[in-house]
Amino acid sequence: MSAFFFDDDYKFKIKKLKEYAESHPFSTDDMLDRINGRLPAPVDTVGFWCALQGIKIIFTIEQFGDKTYRHLSISDHRPGKFPHPVLCQHIMEDFGFQHKLNGPAAPTKCQIIIEKGIAINIAEIIE
Repeated sequence: MSAFFFDDDYKFKIKKLKEYAESHPFSTDDMLDRINGRLPAPVDTVGFWCALQGIKIIFTIEQFGDKTYRHLSISDHRPGKFPHPVLCQHIMEDFGFQHKLNGPAAPTKCQIIIEKGIAINIAEIIE
């Protein structure tokens, strides 16, 4: 991946994405409706995603029972590639994640799923 710039456009889009997700959290029922095809996926819903400098960022707030999660998905536009972990860590921090991509995360607090060639997905309990 070429150089990535944390410029004003980046800051503006991340701020808007975060604000939108925080004001439109998914309930457990919403999540079930998404799984069953009754609600569109966040990637198909304006407000939950943005494209920046060759990557796609999807951010949602999701409620499961008594827990609320922040969920971030970062993918590269190039087929078979995924974003550099250092870039992902910077983006995670801008969305308020407390855990590190390569650090010790308690499995009950933060889950990181790397879909090779597709995306890096991070879900973390909001405390």
